[in-house]
Amino acid sequence: MSISKEMFLQVDALYQECFCEAAVPTATLEQWWQAQPNGIIPLAEGNEMIGALSYWYISASDYQQLAAGKLLEKDLVICSANLVASGIIYISEMALKSQYRKQGKSALLVQKLFEQIGKEYTWEHPLKITALGYSQEGLAVLKKMGLHKVLDAGQSVNGQAFLEMEVSNATDLE
Repeated sequence: MSISKEMFLQVDALYQECFCEAAVPTATLEQWWQAQPNGIIPLAEGNEMIGALSYWYISASDYQQLAAGKLLEKDLVICSANLVASGIIYISEMALKSQYRKQGKSALLVQKLFEQIGKEYTWEHPLKITALGYSQEGLAVLKKMGLHKVLDAGQSVNGQAFLEMEVSNATDLE
């Protein structure tokens, strides 16, 4: 489900606050969101947006460069929803407002992600889910999701570990 421009601005503000200089620049995030409107999953409690997760289908060439530690995250080309066929998802950001951390809320974001992927992906071939680990907490969440480290932070131009997992069908996400 696509979010409104107002919600996008709230999500971007959260990302900028949480990740500072490591956040995807606002203009880049907005381009990605316009190309793949379902790529931002907000988490609300009542009327308050308390967290969000962003994911994007990326090309095989961008994946290879990112996995080799040679491509900056902000230089990914998220050009259209047609990249769903690539079978490669990149989780760019997952954040919660500080007062909602360590309450299992990240698990809710992951559950929403898996539900959405299960509905939109065609499963003609396995799906690769990838991410960069920004913090120890983030690495722990990604590993709990099932991703494993492929590249250490020191081996990447992003200065963050690269993780991935392969999923064969929607039931693997349950």
